[in-house]
Amino acid sequence: MGETAADTAREIAVLRRETERLLDALERRARASLDVRQQVLAHPALPLVVAGAGAVLGVTVLALWYRSYRRARAARRPLARLQRGVEAFGTEALTRARLAGQALRGEEPVREAAPPEPPLRPRLLRALAAGATLAGSAYLARKLAEPQWRTEPPQPPPQAAPAS
Repeated sequence: MGETAADTAREIAVLRRETERLLDALERRARASLDVRQQVLAHPALPLVVAGAGAVLGVTVLALWYRSYRRARAARRPLARLQRGVEAFGTEALTRARLAGQALRGEEPVREAAPPEPPLRPRLLRALAAGATLAGSAYLARKLAEPQWRTEPPQPPPQAAPAS
């Protein structure tokens, strides 16, 4: 700090102006990096990449949904219900016959372990795809509804004072 109060006040004023200049520059850079229009203009291939990724994601989600729909539809058919019932009856009958045979031979009954759970990886991928779809839908809905709920018209960002 300066030796007198006036020197200190001048140094503080200089530091304040420098700090404000740096903060304004930082704010301009932040706004420029978050401005979607400016980013699109700076990178002309970006809309094509985003549209391609969106199309691939949409086709993937549609294909997964269609596969699930077909499986559910096939499972509801009467013949499929009958086959599942017969398979369950056959499995239960075989298990009971094996246990009865072991009991008649005087052996200790050996029960089979429960069937293993489906692998974690496909379940995790399905959960991630569902989460990404929901997050994308929520983001799109929020962006589409934002203008409707705005109470005041959007204000342009403040312009920096010209440097002298």
